[in-house]
Amino acid sequence: MEDAVAVKTFSSKLSSQNIHFYILKLKESYLLWIGTDTSFRTLAIAMNSRLDSEPLCTQLLGDSTDNAAGNLAQRLVKRYGHRCFVSMNVQDTTLHPIIEDYVIKMLDKEPQNFLF
Repeated sequence: MEDAVAVKTFSSKLSSQNIHFYILKLKESYLLWIGTDTSFRTLAIAMNSRLDSEPLCTQLLGDSTDNAAGNLAQRLVKRYGHRCFVSMNVQDTTLHPIIEDYVIKMLDKEPQNFLF
């Protein structure tokens, strides 16, 4: 029987900034926390919809004009098909696209982190 909850943590240096990643795999959903410190400033959720081919997404916590967490959550739902919570806690917004691409490449390299 597979564990109900699985955790994966890792860090990477991207554009001379240490970025930390925490993946919490739940039953048919994931929480991906990304940050440079221990803060939890944003949280977005994305999920598939029966009414639209584009995943639904909403910001649950943080600045509603900051779309980085929501954008990444939508990309992950499109790719893997499961609900995804994303918390992006990197204040340097120029790093957001770099981080997003890194996450996708890392998950392509190690898909077991995001597959049921």
